[in-house]
Amino acid sequence: MVKIGTNVTSIRYTTFFGADNLVSISIPSSIIDINTDMFSPDNIQNLSEIIIDPNSHKYKSIDGVLFNKLGTTLLLYPVKKDGTKFIMPSTVNTIASV
Repeated sequence: MVKIGTNVTSIRYTTFFGADNLVSISIPSSIIDINTDMFSPDNIQNLSEIIIDPNSHKYKSIDGVLFNKLGTTLLLYPVKKDGTKFIMPSTVNTIASV
């Protein structure tokens, strides 16, 4: 697991480039900008969980999946998320592309 420090405010493309062994990431409430392109299967092939600090004003995690804070946009579904079924929250009206 990678746990990002609370002094970090942005996650950019090159942050985890080639992090093939990254399985889980914990993102603090200080993060206000996430470039989800960096989480593409080409860069992070084994990501199964994204954890967001519940005090985040911009993002949240539901069952290891990344959403905007309101839960209206699914931002990132980890490529190696366990299970074969995911029930989309009824609040979602947009699915972002990676």
